[in-house]
Amino acid sequence: MTTTRDTAPVLATDQKIFISVNEAAKRLSCGITLIYEHISRGSFRTVKLGKKRLIDLASLTEFAAALTNESGKGR
Repeated sequence: MTTTRDTAPVLATDQKIFISVNEAAKRLSCGITLIYEHISRGSFRTVKLGKKRLIDLASLTEFAAALTNESGKGR
């Protein structure tokens, strides 16, 4: 990530900020219904772009990390 003097950080062209519900489901190996349930619960940040719901990739990553930490406590 690079920055310019008077603006916010500029992302490299191959970096994604948001991903689709379908892509999030693939990344978490679950169905889209479960993703929509977590959207309703506020488990991760989303935006609406036109008719499409997009998930903030950073918040999805944090959510997955929390799941990993939570499942490791039971050992």
